[in-house]
Amino acid sequence: MKFKTLFITFVSVLIVAGLIGGGIYLSRLKRNQTVLNHFSLAEKALNENDPDKATQHLQIIVQRYGNSVVAPKACYLLAKLNFETSNFDSAKHYSELLLKKYPQSKFVYWASYYLGEVLLE
Repeated sequence: MKFKTLFITFVSVLIVAGLIGGGIYLSRLKRNQTVLNHFSLAEKALNENDPDKATQHLQIIVQRYGNSVVAPKACYLLAKLNFETSNFDSAKHYSELLLKKYPQSKFVYWASYYLGEVLLE
């Protein structure tokens, strides 16, 4: 009898843990899909020569999903877009953010470049 009670308790704990873990997994999956959707829309806007719309989506990624895989690239693209449109304060901001928050990113070189160019302006 005692074994049966322990077994049922153990199985119940496993089921609850699975439900909680599954909920966390689904939450993360939805979050990743949202981030990738914003990035896809930003790329589409860039291809359609709509930097304002691209900037909106990229800013959402950097502000809300700063720990995502695409956040460093979003930050780099924001620095680049702002530099190309002579919005040097924002270009400096995103370059510095990339250097500070993502120092191992492959976009660090470009952030340094834009930051240097902005300082020369």
